[in-house]
Amino acid sequence: MFVLPARMPRKRAASSKPRAHAEQSLQKSVAVYLSRVLAPPTFFTAIGHGGGGKMRGAILKGMGVRAGVPDVLIIDRGRCLWMELKSEKGVLSPEQIVVHQLLTAAGACVTVCRSVEDVRDRLEVWGIPTLESRLPPAERAVLFAQYRAP
Repeated sequence: MFVLPARMPRKRAASSKPRAHAEQSLQKSVAVYLSRVLAPPTFFTAIGHGGGGKMRGAILKGMGVRAGVPDVLIIDRGRCLWMELKSEKGVLSPEQIVVHQLLTAAGACVTVCRSVEDVRDRLEVWGIPTLESRLPPAERAVLFAQYRAP
């Protein structure tokens, strides 16, 4: 009996997959963090416009989804605040640079965050009240410790 040899796993490009997973992991951590610390009426949502291949991309484009829109939108007291989430080595695409300029020209605030710590700092700079800021320092440290990168 002839048995075919097991297929050797393909090696993935070192630069593409880890970065995508790092940004995906960051986005999940940021979403959990924001859902726990932002209080109404402050609102946030993630903008899910990536992945799915060329067909999904064409469908989304036809529906008006624009390339380069930041990952997270926060609305606080009438202000539109955008966060682009990037891994430590991630860089903005040309489309993201253009969209960030357009959003800024339209009066929105746009920032790039590379960690939950960056998000936390940006909320403070933007003057967005958080449930975390109302806690005593010791409790704040315990709450925040779970969001730090391993």
